[in-house]
Amino acid sequence: MEIERCVTRLDKIWKSCNGFQDMGQIFSGWEKHDTEQFIVWTMENGKTGQYWQTLYEIVGYLYLTQQEYENALSLFQSLYDGDHRNTFTIRSLAGIHAKQGRMAAAHKLLRLLN
Repeated sequence: MEIERCVTRLDKIWKSCNGFQDMGQIFSGWEKHDTEQFIVWTMENGKTGQYWQTLYEIVGYLYLTQQEYENALSLFQSLYDGDHRNTFTIRSLAGIHAKQGRMAAAHKLLRLLN
């Protein structure tokens, strides 16, 4: 029950963020070990709860901050393919594609936001 309360609170905080700077403040005190534990827990348990999409967004964000683009791409693509196509997911996917030189794919995604 404690984990559910924490995840519910994290979901509310995450959804109140206005950009990467706000998102970064959530995790500013985390050590690498904390981040790794959160990622492992989410990947093992995340899809079983009602907030799995938020948890996947957060893990994708954490992968981006660690420049683990393939892992981030996998998560954001999973969200996108599951009809979770909010601005953050689309921009993150587009950014990863651009970073990896797939500009046509990046532009196609960004056009969805217009």
